[in-house]
Amino acid sequence: MRGVPHLGRPGVVRTVLSAAAVTRASAIVCGGANLDVFGFSRDRVRMADSNPGDVRTGHGGVGRNIAENLARLGVEVSLVTAVGADGDGRALLRACERAGIDTSMAVTAEGLPTSRYLAILDERHDLVVAVNDMRAAEAMTPDVLAGASERLSAADVVVLDTNLPEPALLAIAGQAGRAPLVVDTVSAPKAVRARGILGSVHTVKTNRAEAAALLGADADLEPAALVDALLDRGVRRAVVTLGPEGSVAGEGAERVALPAPRVTVGNATGAGDAFTAGLAYAALDGAPLRRALGLAAALASFAIESTSAVDPSVTLERVLSRMEVST
Repeated sequence: MRGVPHLGRPGVVRTVLSAAAVTRASAIVCGGANLDVFGFSRDRVRMADSNPGDVRTGHGGVGRNIAENLARLGVEVSLVTAVGADGDGRALLRACERAGIDTSMAVTAEGLPTSRYLAILDERHDLVVAVNDMRAAEAMTPDVLAGASERLSAADVVVLDTNLPEPALLAIAGQAGRAPLVVDTVSAPKAVRARGILGSVHTVKTNRAEAAALLGADADLEPAALVDALLDRGVRRAVVTLGPEGSVAGEGAERVALPAPRVTVGNATGAGDAFTAGLAYAALDGAPLRRALGLAAALASFAIESTSAVDPSVTLERVLSRMEVST
């Protein structure tokens, strides 16, 4: 069996997984996939007015972006998602397959459109506002997911995003077997859906607003206090991201703060998804906390630099090289 390249010694392949009958490390990502529409304003955004700029479309979604990043790191990835019975959905699944993502467990949400994410970015390519229509994700019911239970229990890592309904998150957490469970809380309104599975979670990636919503806590709590509270709820590894300020994380008695790499912003909207993919890879590899944060931050920096949600040039070697320089 071939394991993932171990983070302790970049570039060296070392078997670190359990003796599962797989030829490559396998991940199952359960979450959203959608059509992205990005509007890049050329000048400072004027609210309630028309802004000259560039409009670009692509394929995104938190789960889909995480899956593509993992595929580009050399992980065998399957995506459990829902798309509409329309041309956008068929095109999205074809694009996933071209990126090396298995979509055989994707389902069709009859009567609903493929999910869409509309984002307006300012002249610095930072997000101003976004609207998402993720109704198709409601098709991911426990009954539908029952067909994936065998593969979920055999995966080496399982990643969830909270675009999925709460019953689906509970069902997947119960089917994940002994694989590390990695959760991306997506947004403050959706983060609360993960409350019932925190005791099963290996790694949670969240930001301050999402963590506060998830915990039912004061939004003004310091990141370190949010990390402590998540660990108290049963999470093994808690990571709170702080945008350009970096991230704060904890595991057991260890606490780590890591600054964000300095990069030129091409499109910041996929950075959090790439960060979660890095944490999932680290969980798969068995990397310690600081190395896990370093990998996640390095992978996220490539996403920030790219105008696409996922940098198509990402490779494990490039990420490890950047991680070694910045940590």
